Amino acid sequence: MDPGLASFYASGVESTRLTRVPLELERNKAILAERLPSSGRIIDAGGGTGVYSAWLAERGYQVDLVEPIPLHVEQARQVASQGAAFKAHLGDARKLEFPDGVADAVLLMGPLYCLVESDDRKRALSEALRVLRPGGVLAAAALGRLISYLQSVAQNRIRWPGVIESVVSEIETGAMRSGSVTLYTHRPEELRDEVANAGFSDVEVLGITGSFLGITDIGERLADPTSKEALLDAMRRVEADPGVVGISAKLMAVARRPLQAP
Repeated sequence: MDPGLASFYASGVESTRLTRVPLELERNKAILAERLPSSGRIIDAGGGTGVYSAWLAERGYQVDLVEPIPLHVEQARQVASQGAAFKAHLGDARKLEFPDGVADAVLLMGPLYCLVESDDRKRALSEALRVLRPGGVLAAAALGRLISYLQSVAQNRIRWPGVIESVVSEIETGAMRSGSVTLYTHRPEELRDEVANAGFSDVEVLGITGSFLGITDIGERLADPTSKEALLDAMRRVEADPGVVGISAKLMAVARRPLQAP
């Protein structure tokens, strides 16, 4: 892993990230609940501190979390010991230590934006394909190409010197830089092509959050059952619309391992 990224995650920031972005968490859960198989074994590659692994284990899945940051593995094991059990392994999405065809689903909720180099993302996708059974499901999250643009406008940071130049550079290159950390952002068609070229079929790319990461009262909305249901239903209805996907700050590619080799 990139040293800057490894140092950033070793600081412990990941343990609270999804609670600070509740819309992303709720939308990901909704998408996964609709598209994952009803039971079976799931490999959560790059699974962080175990937020999704714990939720899936509670739903009855057999879950293996794989994570390259030792602190995250330790935190995930603590989570697993306090609720529905799952296994947490120190490892790399680019080289999964599992036999071929053992998983009913693979999650890549972080690797595709943490791996800036195209060859590394290809390796992660190839490994996901290898460990999936025929017909198994891939769910892979990505950062949308316009994420910094949307956040900079919503937070009025575009008035700061150099911000608009940085945002334009990111749109042109895909590389999002923040301090010592560099992440990769995808255009929807690029994400679709990467997944399809890795050998997956039935690829769909969905907008996880649209442009709504800037909603200032999102916590209050999600705490109110009626408002939460209305918001999530509205987003679900247009999640595959090309316009919505194009402006989404977070993307999800969902695909299957073909039943037969091409």
